[in-house]
Amino acid sequence: MSDALLVLLIVISISIGWLLGRFQRRSQKGTKDEGLGSEYFRGLNYLLNEQPDQAIDIFIKELEVNSETVETHLALGSLFRRRGEVDRAIKIHQNLLTRDSLDRTQQENVKLALARDYLTAGLLDRAERLLQELVEDNGRNAKQALQYLLSVFEQEKEWGDAIITAEKLLASGEEGILKPLAHYCCELAESSLASGDVRDSRVYLQRALQYDRDCVRASLLQGQLEFQAGRYQDAIQALKKVKEQDAAYVTESVEPLGECYHQIGESEGFLQYLKFCLDDHPAISIALLMADKVSHLEGEAKGTEAMTAFLKERPSVKGFRRLIDMQLSRSQNHEAKESLTVLRTLAEQLEEHKPDYQCTSCGFNGHSLHWLCPTCKKWGHVKPLHVHPLHDKRET
Repeated sequence: MSDALLVLLIVISISIGWLLGRFQRRSQKGTKDEGLGSEYFRGLNYLLNEQPDQAIDIFIKELEVNSETVETHLALGSLFRRRGEVDRAIKIHQNLLTRDSLDRTQQENVKLALARDYLTAGLLDRAERLLQELVEDNGRNAKQALQYLLSVFEQEKEWGDAIITAEKLLASGEEGILKPLAHYCCELAESSLASGDVRDSRVYLQRALQYDRDCVRASLLQGQLEFQAGRYQDAIQALKKVKEQDAAYVTESVEPLGECYHQIGESEGFLQYLKFCLDDHPAISIALLMADKVSHLEGEAKGTEAMTAFLKERPSVKGFRRLIDMQLSRSQNHEAKESLTVLRTLAEQLEEHKPDYQCTSCGFNGHSLHWLCPTCKKWGHVKPLHVHPLHDKRET
């Protein structure tokens, strides 16, 4: 339903409610109806002149708040919030809360609506207070209040409170909260690791994998933690789990894996692992690493050959640029070098406009990995794009 039609229906509902309330009051008082009054006709005039917002202001001012008109007020507030007029939505909902005629369910509905207004306006402290009240009252809106409260804690980066709230949702049967729970633990693990608290970081990562055994982020952090501790075999074990957890993220694990293999002097073993990954998951970033390793172990000519073979099957801008770099390092011809440099510049410009990551839920894309999508606010949906193709089709 369009906003314009909804406004019209709300105006009609308000005017009908206004009239019914007026006639009901006349009937209860036993007095004779003295007419509709100038305010009603002012509102009607606004409506007829296609000025619904002004009509709403008039009718809402005159409309009595009771059990029969609360839903109309709530619908109107929701409409204003969706249209970005949050101040008007807040005013309507705050006005409703001052009325003694509302029953408990209606009060809870109004509190939830007002909390949503505050969230939209960025007034997180006010939203949190209302939502906590709804949770403590344990009424029919308690579960939804927990979900909105979780959004507040995510925005405030209060990960400990987020875990407590998410566990309450889990207890209510919300199984879909397990993945966010794992990420909350990873957030705390990252903070602990940054401050040098390795013990706490390990505990949080273990909890993350208990919530979600396929949490790639936890395995990547475990690999980082073990590498910093000099436990390279443990780091390799953690990083190799990524391929089984979600193969889309294997490209995030291969570079730190290369560092681990280098520390233990097993470059050949790393090359074999790259070839194994490339067979199952032909991503350009893996191919680039493999070409570098082949060049290091078997010579630049072999590395160029490996890169060329991959690009014949899966052409990409990033791979093409690397192949140019390889040719530039080997070329002795001045004119050829100049031509290759021009081609490299063009490839570089093309690559700048191609994203490296994309959200599988909403399509957001960018050059950085966001564990929480900035657009749809879902955890673990932003994934690497594995090729920068020379054509429009993307391959994963």
